[in-house]
Amino acid sequence: MTDRPDGRSRNGHSGRLELVDARELPTGDLLGVLEPYAGPLDREGFRERCSRFGSAEEMTRALLAEHATGERGEEERAWNALRALWERWAPDVPFFERFDDAMLRGWNADDSVARCEIWLEAWLDVVRIADRLDLATVEELDDRFQGCEFVFNWVQDVETELLNAGADDPRFARERIRFCEEFLARFPGVGPLVVETMRRAIADAHFQAGDAAAGDRLYREWLEADPSWGWGWIGWSDAHGSFAARAHGAPDLGRAAEILERGYAVDELRDREYLLERLAEVYGDLGRGEDARRVRHELRKLGQSPRVRTSAERLGDRGVHVRHTIDFGEEGLPLERLSDLQAALTGRGGAAPSSRKIGRNEPCPCGSGMKYKKCCGGPGAAASPP
Repeated sequence: MTDRPDGRSRNGHSGRLELVDARELPTGDLLGVLEPYAGPLDREGFRERCSRFGSAEEMTRALLAEHATGERGEEERAWNALRALWERWAPDVPFFERFDDAMLRGWNADDSVARCEIWLEAWLDVVRIADRLDLATVEELDDRFQGCEFVFNWVQDVETELLNAGADDPRFARERIRFCEEFLARFPGVGPLVVETMRRAIADAHFQAGDAAAGDRLYREWLEADPSWGWGWIGWSDAHGSFAARAHGAPDLGRAAEILERGYAVDELRDREYLLERLAEVYGDLGRGEDARRVRHELRKLGQSPRVRTSAERLGDRGVHVRHTIDFGEEGLPLERLSDLQAALTGRGGAAPSSRKIGRNEPCPCGSGMKYKKCCGGPGAAASPP
């Protein structure tokens, strides 16, 4: 039995209409597929409909909620017809399916430069969709998007790829600055970890673009406002030390050590142990063995406080097993410090973490700030600081 061009079989039963086939149909046939749900459509009226929806899927569900016929496969058929018509009649109105496709094309690109070319165009679509739908937060975007990846995670991938592309083409260092600045200005309610990551990216991109003075100025301003930001001091030091060669020239280890020493002097410094680890490395590179030993001794003293190593193991479809290993130092935990156990488990003295299924693209439960798939959820991976 031969199917008609509108996707229905000649005996009246529904037939499949794949997207690739819908894109080949004449416009009149697409309108025929959609008429039972949307009535007669003209270009102007259809474009007005598009302005009210984030995706062809959203529009399809709204139409079927009022006019579903109950035919087999009608949601897929209407969705693909709507998407093909959207691409044809409203190509200047971005929608989520197009953004989702761009995500996938970027991941399949051959290198970081090609990936960034695709994703920067996709970012323009995100901005225009957010403006059109009045979406003020990344959470609102993800609620409406429902795509192959969270927007929250994807923007961090974009930042990373812009870093990699900037090593080959300084143009992408400037794009990295623009992208991160626009993201923070547009979505100011993102969590502090993302804000700090984006700020480091902006300052580091200035170094990568050859403007070390601008990078120094930004780190100085942000650390004056928040001197407890341990990874800010580390990032600033790295820009003059271990990462300097690929960014702007020969490393200045003396300056790198000076910056870390200023951070070490802050009483309420966050992530102090990571700063001390970096400082010991820099002292070692400078040949300051006694200073390096002193810092490592300080690290061992910190190790006498309860510290938690967290890892996560995938259990197939059953979810994830999170394991906490508590280190109380060589002398163990004095009885009067049993109350520290809860603080060690939670990091802030709150409730202990609960068990639940962790998606591959969600933040890793170990607290590293990385995606689960790139941290404890990866093959043989272990939790690591940002």
